[in-house]
Amino acid sequence: MNYFPIRSWYDWSKVKPINPLDLVVNAQLVMGPNTDQGIFVNSSTYATPPAPPNLLKIIGGRVIDPSVPRILASLQNPISTLVVGASDNPKRFEIDFTSAPDVGTVTTSSFLVTGSTVGHVGSGTISFPSSATARLDFPSSLVVDSYAIQLNGTTSPQITLSTVPLDGEAIALPSGDGVPGGNFLFGINVISGSVAIPPPAPPLSPLSIWKPSQIYIAGLPLCVALGSDNLEKTAEAIQWIFSHLTANTNAYLSPSLANQLFLRGGTEWRMDIPLNVGYLGYTELLISILENAGTRGDDQGTIPGILFNSRTYLGLVTLRITFKRFGKYNIGIRGIDTNGYYSMFNSSWNIVP
Repeated sequence: MNYFPIRSWYDWSKVKPINPLDLVVNAQLVMGPNTDQGIFVNSSTYATPPAPPNLLKIIGGRVIDPSVPRILASLQNPISTLVVGASDNPKRFEIDFTSAPDVGTVTTSSFLVTGSTVGHVGSGTISFPSSATARLDFPSSLVVDSYAIQLNGTTSPQITLSTVPLDGEAIALPSGDGVPGGNFLFGINVISGSVAIPPPAPPLSPLSIWKPSQIYIAGLPLCVALGSDNLEKTAEAIQWIFSHLTANTNAYLSPSLANQLFLRGGTEWRMDIPLNVGYLGYTELLISILENAGTRGDDQGTIPGILFNSRTYLGLVTLRITFKRFGKYNIGIRGIDTNGYYSMFNSSWNIVP
């Protein structure tokens, strides 16, 4: 480890990064029947990422009583159905986009409201309280019914940005899968009477290129003896697993402790680390030693790392890794998802005999 006093930026910039080759013999990522070999590269862990693809996405929405005005319900998750009371005057919808859509494409034919009983509600008026927010007002409040709200990214006519269709799949917020097209769909139930109104949601923050990581430790890392024909080593690996707790998988543990691993070092052994990388998919995963970013700065692009980028990684994967030496290392797994957004998963690896 590089422990040293920092007296000036000049001293800081001269520090040599820790090379993963000094720590790791090899690294593999296993997803289903496929095994990818890690590539040792120089690539900055924290470098300012490029702008995401310039796609139109939905980042929020709300049902409003315009007479006050007051927010009756806010869209936090498109998978959930919003519930409002008919006597609370649900007469307005607002939808927030990542940027200003082509105004002429947002109409009552592309911003659809359909009730299971009353059918298509097509008599609303579209306006824009801001360039990236579309407002739909109805002549009267919606009556008791279950409504589907759809913004067209695939169905014609489409909502567009510079003629490119809305990236609208309602997987999460922001919407989409990184490819133009996809209808954004969510539900609203209008019930009789009044519904307790939650406190207003905090103001929307600017859309960030960095997103929370979907990665988490999915189970206990296992020690495997290299050379399975050596029964003595295989038995020793099994005994090591029984006598060492490689991770604490308690569901109530704080993330910083849950992400702390104890792994066996030595070229005779391999550690299999189970990870869940989420369901949205990462097109690139870069494993870096975070001390490198702390001692080299975050934008020099010469930080050694182990890169996996041969497919889209999602769901359960296994990181197979063999260590040359012992010590404690702060590890970052930087992911780039299918939408072009960056995220960072932090873990502390204690490499022990």
